[in-house]
Amino acid sequence: MTKFRNILLALCLVSVSVPYSFSQTQFGLGLRTGIDFSTISFDPEAPLAPTVTKSGLTTFVIGAVAELQFAGMFAAEIEPRYILKGIKYESGAAKQTVSTSQLELPLHFKVKFLKGSVRPFAFVGPNLGIVLTAKSKLEGTGNDGETDLKNTTSSTDFGLDFGGGAEFKVASNIAITGDVRYTLGLSNLDTTPGITSTTKTRGFQILFGALFLL
Repeated sequence: MTKFRNILLALCLVSVSVPYSFSQTQFGLGLRTGIDFSTISFDPEAPLAPTVTKSGLTTFVIGAVAELQFAGMFAAEIEPRYILKGIKYESGAAKQTVSTSQLELPLHFKVKFLKGSVRPFAFVGPNLGIVLTAKSKLEGTGNDGETDLKNTTSSTDFGLDFGGGAEFKVASNIAITGDVRYTLGLSNLDTTPGITSTTKTRGFQILFGALFLL
């Protein structure tokens, strides 16, 4: 009888807690766009001539987001987006740009703080980039043109995102978001046979968006 009573009590607790958990769940869909400051890291770093300067690329990011919020302050989101990453070398009028275009699929785990119309948040999560194109472009050299690097570039770029921001609720079912994040590339992009050095992406982004709560 005691065992039966314990089972009945457990079932009662589940019947109470499950509806409560679902009542705390909220789903949202939205759009995000912003600016990406990217570069490529080489290890070991090749020495450059004194006349050559190296800099990253500044490009736009555009994508969508689907967020599932649960237990009040926790959320998970997937954010498919299109992004361009690369590096640029300049020497006088000559310029070389090495870049990859990617479809990224970040999966972020978020913690939202406070309650009310303004909610700061922090997030971290893996980021899978599907490399669509890879190329090197020469300008101002007298031998201008593009070289396709896709055959010697990895088809995926796995990384880690972390950052923070804030969510501003402007209506009962509409929120404006803003965040800053850093993407640390973990994959070696250079698949050229015989090359032992590593080539990894890095990026810092400032993004804004709208989230429609369903």
